[in-house]
Amino acid sequence: MVGKVLSVRPTIDASAKLYETRLGARRFSEEIADRLARLAWWDWDHDKLREALPHFRKLGIEDFLAAYEARANSPRSSKKSAIA
Repeated sequence: MVGKVLSVRPTIDASAKLYETRLGARRFSEEIADRLARLAWWDWDHDKLREALPHFRKLGIEDFLAAYEARANSPRSSKKSAIA
């Protein structure tokens, strides 16, 4: 379900379930969703997230993934790299 947008709307009909969910349109392609899942940025520590915040904000998803996948695959991945 990575990359899906969920929509939740309450239902007031007594015979229906209290909440219904619908899967919305994908925000990212399957390939991008897979790459995000492998990167698992949500598991990063607070310092790494704080450092990456400007890149989250200004880079497109492809550039963000390319930069941070390269960092993850770097032999010196614990060192800071210069990402513009």
